[in-house]
Amino acid sequence: MPLGVASAWVLLSLPIFYVRRTGMPSDAFMLAPASEFSFLVFVLGVGLASIGPGLLLSNCILWTISPLRKQQDKLCHGKGREVLKEANRGLFGFSLVILLALYPVSFAAGLNYFALAPDGVHYRHYSPARPTIYAWNEIRHIRSKCYRRRAPTGHYEIVFADGRSVDLAAYSEKDFFSAYPGLSASLRQAPMFDFYFDAGASVSCPVSWAPYFATSPRR
Repeated sequence: MPLGVASAWVLLSLPIFYVRRTGMPSDAFMLAPASEFSFLVFVLGVGLASIGPGLLLSNCILWTISPLRKQQDKLCHGKGREVLKEANRGLFGFSLVILLALYPVSFAAGLNYFALAPDGVHYRHYSPARPTIYAWNEIRHIRSKCYRRRAPTGHYEIVFADGRSVDLAAYSEKDFFSAYPGLSASLRQAPMFDFYFDAGASVSCPVSWAPYFATSPRR
């Protein structure tokens, strides 16, 4: 059963990944979901939508295995095939309702990403066919903070001239650290932004993280 649900998740995710690659920059040095919310909606939505199809797939696979089919037929007093058909009929109706309700939302959430590339920040919203490209000189503000609760956490929010913002460290601080040299070099093309580090909220920030979050990337 887990294998069937996992297979259904992969099959439902593949079209999203395929469409997502449309317009994605090949020279990006950082790529991540645009928000934690869209990532959760994508993963959980596709996961819930995969349960019904996964169970249907599991039932069909199990019925093709002779020992399991005979055992099921015995448990159902020789009516295993009829019981399977009835169960699959109910599962199909349930799956269709859940799929129609959740998959379009999950599909849109899966398209929501940002990519940092030499020509700027590529931001793809939920519905547009291609991402919006913000030149580096369109960045107006950078707000950062880092702190330790159960584990170290960092936020590095860039705000564009039209008000849209992206937290570069929300999805993975590790990816943010790896991309920071390229980010710092690119931000030299953005002379108009102001940098603010929230020192009050960052008293527990790990010392090793301070160069990334507490210092302006232009230095």
